[in-house]
Amino acid sequence: VAFRLLRTDGQMLHESTSADMPLPGSKSAVEMGDASGSGAHSAVAGTEAAFGQELVLLVPPGPTANDLSVQLSLEMVSASDTGAVTSTSLLALHWRPDVLPVL
Repeated sequence: VAFRLLRTDGQMLHESTSADMPLPGSKSAVEMGDASGSGAHSAVAGTEAAFGQELVLLVPPGPTANDLSVQLSLEMVSASDTGAVTSTSLLALHWRPDVLPVL
């Protein structure tokens, strides 16, 4: 997970990221069989991850905040057998910092 402070032109001014969370291999539909023994299987395969980390992003107060954007992004980084690494954004939320309460 990445929390970014961006200028309106897209330039990144600051970034806070969470620690990497390795995910176990996804279960196939066959491995997710019905526990009742009926032989029925779920058609949904997937992996679950619990995220319990706090990210802090310092946003400067004042008129310069009007030229800024905040982005919260959930990204998946994968490595192939050949060592090639790819990054995919699964979720990206953007908002202006002035909608956040002052703490």
